Amino acid sequence: LAELGHKEAAITCYDAALEIKPNSHEALYNKGVALAELGHKEAAITCYDAALEVKPDFHEALYNKGNALAELGHKEAAITCYDAALEIKPDYHAALNNKGNLLAELGRKEEAIAYYGTALTIKPDLHEALASRGNLYFAHGQLEEALADFGKALKIQPDNQLLIAQKAMVLLQMGDESQRVPALKAMTTAISDPKVLEQLQQNLQKAVGSGFSELQQQLMRQNLEMLNLDSGSLSAEAMQTQIQEYQDFVQEHQALIQKSPEAWSCIMNAAMCDAASDLESAISQLQKAVELVPEYRELLEDDPDSWSDAIRNDPRFQALLKDAEA
Repeated sequence: LAELGHKEAAITCYDAALEIKPNSHEALYNKGVALAELGHKEAAITCYDAALEVKPDFHEALYNKGNALAELGHKEAAITCYDAALEIKPDYHAALNNKGNLLAELGRKEEAIAYYGTALTIKPDLHEALASRGNLYFAHGQLEEALADFGKALKIQPDNQLLIAQKAMVLLQMGDESQRVPALKAMTTAISDPKVLEQLQQNLQKAVGSGFSELQQQLMRQNLEMLNLDSGSLSAEAMQTQIQEYQDFVQEHQALIQKSPEAWSCIMNAAMCDAASDLESAISQLQKAVELVPEYRELLEDDPDSWSDAIRNDPRFQALLKDAEA
């Protein structure tokens, strides 16, 4: 009955079994699982404890008790349960992964990564551990490591839309302009699922200001704005417009882009800083771009309206335009 989704009816059966055999640790445990799935976490913990009184080495009961405690916010108590389960079954990859998740939530990054690594040594295709470790790397600005983990997870679950969106966000955050349009397209499709969008927003919010350079933080804030974090919704039409505008711009300036990808990245960085009202960083990036490729002054002269009033009115920007006229 439980496997068919009839949780209440299953609980009635477990109760009947327990009237006949009150010390049936399996019935107590299964009743706890059904209660937990119905959202009755405290009652589930009571059942797990009763099962553990009968069978103290019941590692599944310890693990599920840990899960229930974690969902109730009792992280340290949950870790204690996972540790007890791991003493009985050291290769319990699910307990290793979930302990890693709690350590990450508690800010114990290196310990969390170690537990994910151990879980993956035991079960290399544990995509949950790869995704969790990837998110932890991402939150601390370790983009190459995050990209590698999301890539491995996608080999295991190629149709997982959250993983697709997470990988796309890493690519956007890395600022590789050659990956921008493919990443935006992948993102647009993946986040059509509201649950994927919500999870991605949460991951991004955790990452803001953590382990990123100032320029990366500007890009992060732009990505959050793109996902419209405040309203919890995304305009797919707006993203498609952004893709088209970017493709048109790249096509128009292909020769300059090919001349110096580094200078092009500076222009894109300047645009991000401008969007985030970081005038000093934006001007600095523009100056670096024209230092690398003087012809970029012509681009600024041809399209000054792409920049904010603050930049256009800045004497340093005006100086760049005058150099183009000279």
